[in-house]
Amino acid sequence: MDTGRRQFLTHGAAVVGGVLLGASLSGPITRALENGQSFFRALGGTKELERPADLPKTLATFSDLEKGYHGANIPHGLVKEPAKPNVILVVIDTLRADHVGCYGANPFGLFDKRPEGNKQYQQGASPAIDVFAGESARFDRAYSITSKTNPAIASLLTALPLTTHGVLTQVGGLDPKTRTLAEILKEAGYRTGAVYSTFTLDDGKPGTSEHFRSGLSRGFDFYHRETRLVARYGEDDYVDEEGRLIKSRAKQSVNAFLQWVDGARKSQPFFGLVHLFDPHDLYDPLPPFDLMFGKSCEDARTPILRDSGYVRGIMGHMSHGISGGSPLSRAGLKSIESLYYGEIAYTSAVLSILFNRLNEWGLSDNTAVILTADHGESMTEHGLFFTHVWVLYQDNTRIPLVVRCPWLVEARGGLVVDALASSLDVMPTILDICKVEVPRGLFGASLVPLLKGEKKRVHDCVFSEGPQVDNSSESEPPVRAVLSEDGFHYIAAGKFTRLSRTRPTLHNGEELYNLKRDCVETVNLARALPEKKAELKKALEGFVGQAVDARKNAGVDQKRVELSRGQMEALRSLGYLR
Repeated sequence: MDTGRRQFLTHGAAVVGGVLLGASLSGPITRALENGQSFFRALGGTKELERPADLPKTLATFSDLEKGYHGANIPHGLVKEPAKPNVILVVIDTLRADHVGCYGANPFGLFDKRPEGNKQYQQGASPAIDVFAGESARFDRAYSITSKTNPAIASLLTALPLTTHGVLTQVGGLDPKTRTLAEILKEAGYRTGAVYSTFTLDDGKPGTSEHFRSGLSRGFDFYHRETRLVARYGEDDYVDEEGRLIKSRAKQSVNAFLQWVDGARKSQPFFGLVHLFDPHDLYDPLPPFDLMFGKSCEDARTPILRDSGYVRGIMGHMSHGISGGSPLSRAGLKSIESLYYGEIAYTSAVLSILFNRLNEWGLSDNTAVILTADHGESMTEHGLFFTHVWVLYQDNTRIPLVVRCPWLVEARGGLVVDALASSLDVMPTILDICKVEVPRGLFGASLVPLLKGEKKRVHDCVFSEGPQVDNSSESEPPVRAVLSEDGFHYIAAGKFTRLSRTRPTLHNGEELYNLKRDCVETVNLARALPEKKAELKKALEGFVGQAVDARKNAGVDQKRVELSRGQMEALRSLGYLR
């Protein structure tokens, strides 16, 4: 590995550490942020790269993206139901629902300006996803079981809460006694494949990190992460000490996934999972998506785009923002959010490759495609700046959930479902679509009756559990929550409610919010509505009791995981440890 790449990671980590510890660097760094300088430049670091002179031409590097996605050749009415449908599950990391166009997002509202030359994106940040949703069932009130990647995906693939499957951190492996969706479908005759985009989901496969064994590869014939370096406009992506990618761009992952699908489709049926990581911090969208949503982003384009330490340092510095305020101006905060939108736009554009290829291969009418997220992201809500871990406010837990199944939902016009849904429902829904028996004891419910119009709802309430800090000694979720059909969100903090010794408590005791009147959850009604609080507390206690009993009956080992040095260094590289 050359010296420049090594400096790229270690120098950035040092900056973050200095900021987090409240070192004397904070003054110069704050000035650098406000003046649009980079951390590396402010500290005498690496030379900033010039951006490509002709932005429109950079889009040509995405050969399939210029065509866009305009939907399949949409049939009138329902298509014939296949005997053995294919299923593709798209999981976009850190994608909060209200930043997706079909859920009402307006990224241009950040600066009240629509940049010229971006006609394809005039309606929002996610045109391909929005068109896809228009042909599908879009669940307007879908919530993740948790707010961290590995626990969330473990739940997606098992329909079990954290308390039951025991994966509370990014390093805890899924217990071998827990059956996964891939294992069940493989037993039913499906070919199974997964492409994922971050090292925490590694599972001991050759060429990936030896430090992480998620246990999530079980049942997959093909389980793959792109670790090869690719040049991007003269600069390498995020790499580990061995020169391997620690996060893959969406285009790399989708291309690898399509290669697998191309083989699998010749011996159908197949189940494929593709996990895309781009909206996760660091927000570093490729051109032209970096400058798509406002001129203030352009004002600070060089440091934000070219130094991972810039965004990471902002986030680290503002980890004290709950009590100390933001080191950035309002425009600066909007600039960072515009980069998050840029990552969503890039991801949506890359997904057009996937959707177009399914059309070209004739798979649109016999393949169910489910698009969702593992969790959301806080922008500035509740004093949390560009992060998502350990808290259960709805900016962290409300996720997009879109199901395209043209033999159940007519593609012309689609369907919007207002009933509550949970990420725990994904597995039983897929099994139901595939006509595979749903095992007893799952905590989710099939959403197929809602797609068919046979039921108006499948839940009276949905639940969530907070993940643990990766180096915590605790063995239970630190916070849990329940959301009722009538829109009340009850959050109960457990023993562990602090992000670190330097940060104040986020969830404190009991909280109750009326999301129909207070969607940003600022007015705690726990004292004002004691009966509603007691009702939801009882429901939450019942859920926890069932989850604990299920864990004991399954014999799941929920022991403390000791972090190795390699795990700690890897987790710090993406901000999971600070």
